[in-house]
Amino acid sequence: MEELIYDYAKGLSAPYWIQEVRTQKGKVLLSFSVPVQLSYFVVFFLVLVFMLTICQPIMSLLYTMIGGLSLALYFYIPNRLARLYSEVEPDGKNVLHYLVGFFRFLFEFIINKKAIYQSERVDVIEELCFEKTTL
Repeated sequence: MEELIYDYAKGLSAPYWIQEVRTQKGKVLLSFSVPVQLSYFVVFFLVLVFMLTICQPIMSLLYTMIGGLSLALYFYIPNRLARLYSEVEPDGKNVLHYLVGFFRFLFEFIINKKAIYQSERVDVIEELCFEKTTL
């Protein structure tokens, strides 16, 4: 009898989707008509915390100038960035893998100016000198 080999990579790499948020007793707290990825909530929360801590001086300045604008931005910016992260797939990859690949390329090929010779980085020889010899 031949042995079957199963590939679970597609199933395990699939994103987690959330359609309802319930309490332990079963009461519905939030219900989404379209399921939302778990990464949306993670990115939304991280951007919101970043805005509440690091960007606080800018947001307080906006609040003194235009009161409602800064409050609207506290929802709009995290929502747009979270949707961008969870819905956009540049080059067929998710945004995290795309950014990791981009920064690896940036550091290995753009910033590092050494030449690649036989799969190793070597210093570039700027000046070549040929000497005339007699045979």
